[in-house]
Amino acid sequence: MQAVLAARIDRLPALDKRTLQIAAVCGRAFWPGLVRELSGIDESALDPALGRLVDRSLIVAQPASRISGEREYAFRHALTQEVAYAMLPRRERARAHAGVSRWLEATVDDRRREFELLAHHDETAHHLAAADPEAEPHTVEALRIRALEELLEAASDARSRSTVDAAQDLAQRAVQLARTDRERSLALEALGEAYLLGFWGDRAWETLREAALARVASDPADRRGIARLCAEALETPTRWGGMSALPSGSEAADVLRLGLESAGEDDSEEAVRLLTVRSMWPRVFGGPSTPVSDIEGARRIGEQAAAMALRLESPDLASAALDCVANGWYSLGLYERTEAVITQRLALVPRLRDPREVEDAFAMAAWVAFHRGRYREALDLADEGVRRTIEIAPTAALHSLEWRALARFALGDWAGFLAELDLARRLAPRREDATRAGFRRRPWAAAALAHELRGDPVAADADLEEMVPVAYVPPGSDIPGEDVRDLAEPGSDAPWMARLLARRGRFADARALVQIPSVPWWRDSAGLALEASCEIVALEGAWDDAAGLAQEARREAERGGLLALPGHADRLEGRRSMAAGDPGAARSSLERAAATFEAVGAAFELAVTRLDLAEVLVALGDRSAAARMAAAARSVVDELGVAEESQRARRLI
Repeated sequence: MQAVLAARIDRLPALDKRTLQIAAVCGRAFWPGLVRELSGIDESALDPALGRLVDRSLIVAQPASRISGEREYAFRHALTQEVAYAMLPRRERARAHAGVSRWLEATVDDRRREFELLAHHDETAHHLAAADPEAEPHTVEALRIRALEELLEAASDARSRSTVDAAQDLAQRAVQLARTDRERSLALEALGEAYLLGFWGDRAWETLREAALARVASDPADRRGIARLCAEALETPTRWGGMSALPSGSEAADVLRLGLESAGEDDSEEAVRLLTVRSMWPRVFGGPSTPVSDIEGARRIGEQAAAMALRLESPDLASAALDCVANGWYSLGLYERTEAVITQRLALVPRLRDPREVEDAFAMAAWVAFHRGRYREALDLADEGVRRTIEIAPTAALHSLEWRALARFALGDWAGFLAELDLARRLAPRREDATRAGFRRRPWAAAALAHELRGDPVAADADLEEMVPVAYVPPGSDIPGEDVRDLAEPGSDAPWMARLLARRGRFADARALVQIPSVPWWRDSAGLALEASCEIVALEGAWDDAAGLAQEARREAERGGLLALPGHADRLEGRRSMAAGDPGAARSSLERAAATFEAVGAAFELAVTRLDLAEVLVALGDRSAAARMAAAARSVVDELGVAEESQRARRLI
């Protein structure tokens, strides 16, 4: 086919052939003004030549043009453009590509739209010239520098549009063209920021750290630039996550030290960012012996960072600092204490410019609401985070989408919950290992539990396969040295995973997953872990453990202002009383549990509790009341499709 096309092009009149070859340099689409600029063909001759090429079905006139005042044409088939380009003498191509770039730069009204096209032509011009032994070295170098600059601009533009793959590809190409330490620093910074956009946490950390060190080597006087790069690198493990393994504390401390020395003592955006990093330090890089006073001191550093950001009139940085202040409260399990900070952060939203901060403000507010058992509020907050960012920063929106999905799960909207996972699959950036962003382990674990409850273990296992495979130390195990850091994100799926394992009779494994660490500042999931533990103990029939567990759950609920957890404690005690042959006491506990679950909107938990109550009512001899209670539960469990509970309901009606 290529040979046939080449022969057809070769038979064209010389002017038409030349027009087609020059047009092919532009790409699939081209413009007459550009062809005139590159070829020197007069307009009076070019227009008829283009008309003849249209008549021969080699090119087509487009109905609209991306460039004002220029008619746009396109090759009818991509292969025609490739063959015509290949017929252009190789030594002409470098000059032609450079000419395309210069013409576009001078002609295009909205240059932002053409960054990637400019970068392509400049990069191609450089590669062709570098391969030409007769090319002047200064020409090759000038083309390299221009190509590097265009690639960096194109990468920045791609990041601003949240086009993850393009941003990473363009930045990687810039790294390949960089020669000096300064150029490497700029290119690595672009690549690190692109990795952040795609939640490649490990790569973002390594790349941004390398960028900072290259900046020190190339321009030690650029203290603000060095401080900024150190802060960006450290924000990956301390804020954005997506890492399969955290850097060592000593390695991170070296970067922090360099950043703080470079930032100096005065108020600055770099100082705010580094203070914000410091406010997360004990939480991320601490060990089992880290005292609570360090967490409290770090929280105060976060408050200082927020105050400095507000003095600098930088609401985005204030939002980041407040995020870390809130973390200082809920890491201790004190969720209720975060409310004032969450309110303060949400008040900044109208002034925020960074879509990641907008999204994170709503996502973390939803996180807190969910852990407290305020599921409807969590749904509304997460929905707002998704709505505000899904079009402009879809990868960032995944964080809010996670909590919107989990809120739907808790509220009993499982169809909506599973639809959220389908949306997440479409939004998530793919990785070479076909896994997805690490912070989304929770909804996949919840999906696996839902399918297990529906009697579909095959689907449950498929959900687990989609989770990012990360090895971690189960909470409560003997943690040597600083390995407590490995509990960070992977353990977040434990409450749902543990309930699934308990359903499969793997009680020891389930208990290990939700054993709360002795580290006092790692209690952000303690409430959810205790909810799961109440279910595990009941399924196992380990009634000797029930009283102590229920008491622990009530203490945790009181500490953190957790609204759903008392319902789990009451249900466990009711089940224990029923197992001990005391249906009267069981009824009282289960009625309290049902009232709690109804108040928070936990539809599945309420339905299961009503089935427990129905069995108690049968034992008390009130079969009509039992049937009514079971019927109320059946409408929910049938809709959710949970097999075992549906069978229980039918037996009781």
